[in-house]
Amino acid sequence: MLGSLVPLSSMRLLTTSMLCLPNIIPSSKLPGFLNHKVNLGLELQGGSYLQLFVDLEAAYKEEMQALIPDIKKQLRKDKVVFSEIKLIGDEIILKTDQFEQVKKVASSFSLTAELAKESGKVRLFQDPAKKEERNAKKVEQSIEVVKRRIDESGTKEPSIYKQGKDRIIVQLAGVQNPEEIKKLLGQTGRLTFRLLKDTVQKDSKYAISPIYDVFPSKEDPNHLCVVEKEILLTGDVLENVKVSQQQGLPGVVLEMNTVGGRKFSDITLNNVGKQLAIVIDDTVVSAPKITQHIPIGVASISGAMTLQDATRLKTILSSGSLPAPLKIIEERTVGPSLGTDAIADGKNAVILSFVFVSIFMFLAYSLFGIFACVSLIFNLILTFAALSILGATLTLPGIAGLALTIGMAVDANVLIYERIKEELRQGLKTMRAIVSGFERSMATILDANLTTLIGAAVLFEFGSGPVKGFAVTLMIGIVISMFTALTLTYYQIYLYTRNRKLDSLPI
Repeated sequence: MLGSLVPLSSMRLLTTSMLCLPNIIPSSKLPGFLNHKVNLGLELQGGSYLQLFVDLEAAYKEEMQALIPDIKKQLRKDKVVFSEIKLIGDEIILKTDQFEQVKKVASSFSLTAELAKESGKVRLFQDPAKKEERNAKKVEQSIEVVKRRIDESGTKEPSIYKQGKDRIIVQLAGVQNPEEIKKLLGQTGRLTFRLLKDTVQKDSKYAISPIYDVFPSKEDPNHLCVVEKEILLTGDVLENVKVSQQQGLPGVVLEMNTVGGRKFSDITLNNVGKQLAIVIDDTVVSAPKITQHIPIGVASISGAMTLQDATRLKTILSSGSLPAPLKIIEERTVGPSLGTDAIADGKNAVILSFVFVSIFMFLAYSLFGIFACVSLIFNLILTFAALSILGATLTLPGIAGLALTIGMAVDANVLIYERIKEELRQGLKTMRAIVSGFERSMATILDANLTTLIGAAVLFEFGSGPVKGFAVTLMIGIVISMFTALTLTYYQIYLYTRNRKLDSLPI
C-alpha cells in the first residue's frame, strides 16, 4: 500500500514546495495565488517593543466608586438607615447598625458584606475569587482593544500577547518610532456626555459642590469645566465614528445606535440652551451649546484639534474604551541592522547544521544518506511553505527551531535505514527488505515524533511570543520530516532500485 501512494504523495510535495517562492522572488513576478509570505519578527526585522501594565486596582476602585450612588439608592429604597458611605482603599465602608439588611443589598451587587473592626461599620468588597476572574477578563478585553487600535492605525502584523497576570507585550516589527501607538494606548477612551455647569479659571478659588466634577478643558487649557456628576450617555451607544471637516476644521462625528439616538434625542429636547460636555478620560474635549432638539443620534466634536488628533480620537473611540488604564513600563527599539545580523547568524546556523548532518548521513549510509539529505532540503522548503500559508511570524527562536528540526528530521531516516539493515541481515532480498524496513519502522517513527510534538504543543499553549514561534516552527518541521521520510525518501529509493537487480544496497 505504501508503494502505491508514495509516488503521488512525492509529486504533491514537489508542487507544494512552490508556495515558499514568495520568500525568495518578489511577489510582483509571481502569479496572484502565490502571495503568502513568512513575516519576520521583531528581532529579525527591527522595530519596537512595549510592555504595558494593566492597572487593575485603579479599574477596581473606579468600579467600586461608581457603585456607591446605586447602593445608596437601593439602601434608601429598602429603608436602611445609614449615616456614611465612602470608598476607603478598595472597600466601601458603610456606617449602619442594620447589618443583615445591608448584607442583602450587597449580594444584589455581587458584593460581600462583613462587620468592620470599628463598631457600627460594615465593609463591602468583592469576593477574591470573583475579583481574580474579573481581572483576568479585563486583561483579555484590554488585549482586544489594543489589537483593534493598532490595527486601525495601519500597523501590519503586530504581535500582542499576555504576560503574567497584568502585563501585555506589544511587538511592532518594522516600527522604529512608536510615538503615535503610545498615544493611542495611553488613553482609556472612556466617553461620557454630561451637562456643563460653569467654567472657571485654573487658579481661581471657586467653591465646588460635591454634586459636580471638575475637569480640564482641551479647548481652553487656562480654564476648568464644572460638570454635573450625572452621566447622561456613555460611549457604549456609539455605532460609527468618522473624521470630518467642519467649517474647514478637522473634527469627529459620532453616530449612535437606536438606543443611544433615542436617549440623545431626549437629552437635547430637555436641555435646550444648556451646554453639553463631551468628556473623554476626565477631559472636556468639547462643550457645544444645545440650540435645538436633535431627533437623530449624531453628535460632533470639533475645535482645538489637528487632522492627526481627529484621526487618533476616531481610532480610540471606534475601538472601544479600555476596561483598565494602561501604563508603559518598558520600551525598547531594535534597529534594522541588528535584525540583519540576526538573520545572517541564523542563516549560518541552519546551513552549518545542514552541512554537518549531511556529512554524517553520507558517511553512515552512503548513497542512501544522500537520499535522506535531499529529503531534508525539501523538508526545509516545505516548512517555509507551511509558514507562508499560515502567515506565521518567523522569530529568532523560530530559526533555532529550524536548526533543531534539521537534526531531528533525519531521525526517521536513521530508524528506517537501520531497520532495512536488520532485514538484510536476516536474509531478505533487497526490495523486500526496503519495503519491510519502511513499514515496520513506521510505528516507532510515529511514537518517537509524537513525544516531541507533545512537548512543542505544551510550549505553544503555555509559552508566549518568541517561545510560541519556536514551538510552531518545531511542530511544522517535525510533521513534515515524518512525511518526507516516509514518502520522498522512499520514492528516491524506488527510482534507484526499480530497473536494477541488486544483490546488495549502498547503505
